[in-house]
Amino acid sequence: MESERTLLKFVAVFSGYNGLHIIRNLTFSVKEGQFWAVMGPNGSGKTTLLRTAIGEIPADSGTTLLDGRPISEWDRTEIGRLVAYVPQDMVINPAMQVFEYVSLGRYPYIGAFRSLSDKDRYIVERSLEQVDALPLRNRFLSELSMGELQRIRLARALAQEPKLLILDEPLAHLDPSHRFEVLKFLSDLTEVGISILAAIHEIEMAYPYIDHVIFLTKDHSNIVGHKNEKFNEEIVRQVFDVESKFFMNRLVLLPKESSE
Repeated sequence: MESERTLLKFVAVFSGYNGLHIIRNLTFSVKEGQFWAVMGPNGSGKTTLLRTAIGEIPADSGTTLLDGRPISEWDRTEIGRLVAYVPQDMVINPAMQVFEYVSLGRYPYIGAFRSLSDKDRYIVERSLEQVDALPLRNRFLSELSMGELQRIRLARALAQEPKLLILDEPLAHLDPSHRFEVLKFLSDLTEVGISILAAIHEIEMAYPYIDHVIFLTKDHSNIVGHKNEKFNEEIVRQVFDVESKFFMNRLVLLPKESSE
């Protein structure tokens, strides 16, 4: 359900660490109801882009806007009500129970010391149900598999009721079946107006579900646009040094010897 509301906008953004620009001159806009994938080889800047988008890394130059306002004008609670960020290396307390952990997603609304209301509890349970994890609600995090933990992290993000969901490698540690389920679920979220910006390695799995792409290359240049314009065999070869074929809205990656 794409609309004209722009939730995130980069204009000529340069960003990085200690004066080294990993993101260079990047411009794009995420509108309500769009699914954007950030793709590129290791070290190309995918996580840096995501952290810049939520203000964890200030841009050295250029403009970063959330919902039309410079990100520097937002406090963390305001950002938490608009954006949910799931990092790849999210720290967890293994002694916490699943329900307690997911309820942390309600922090932007209730603060640190208020109890959950009935509405909050309903939202937490709904978030667990959305990722097929409600039966895990009373388990301890230490008892979960890596795949289950990944789904619980996503449930916590959904409990924030975000308009923009930013995910760093959301398919990591999932078996193929659950990878497809997560991609389908994220795609369905766009139908109710939630926007997705996700760093994804599994380009062939993600291709049918996304609609826009940011390719980051080894030389830190950018290829940005709708997947139908920017996702082709030549660009896949340029970015990933691998051959590919497109068939019936599916992408197939090929060993180099198979392309001759």
